Amino acid sequence: MSTDTQADWAELAPHLVDAARRDRAWYLTVARELVAPGDRLAADIGCGTAEMSLAIAQMMACGRVIAVDAHPAVLDTARDHLHAEWSDPRVRIEPLRADIPGETAALWETLGAPADLVWASASVHHVHLGLRP
Repeated sequence: MSTDTQADWAELAPHLVDAARRDRAWYLTVARELVAPGDRLAADIGCGTAEMSLAIAQMMACGRVIAVDAHPAVLDTARDHLHAEWSDPRVRIEPLRADIPGETAALWETLGAPADLVWASASVHHVHLGLRP
């Protein structure tokens, strides 16, 4: 494992799924509170393993969840996790590699409309990196 202050996401990614599964009940509880009956489009910014994407999708009657992460290894892990855990055709979960806020064009294009719900709990603290002084 890396000893510097930057996380080695390629090395950590496989372990993140186990940690997310342990917290599944929490994700479901939060999603139950956040998803409104008419919500059809959600974005999970900094999705990591996409466990919250799964929880949001479970609370939606139909629609799409865009699972966004900047790190290719983490997004690959999320894809594998989604493939193993999600099969309901009424809600599509779409992984997207984009670095927010630097690469928002891909996100806007994929969304195609304003999102009903945006979850960004593990990424908001990085937004300042893309802001102008």
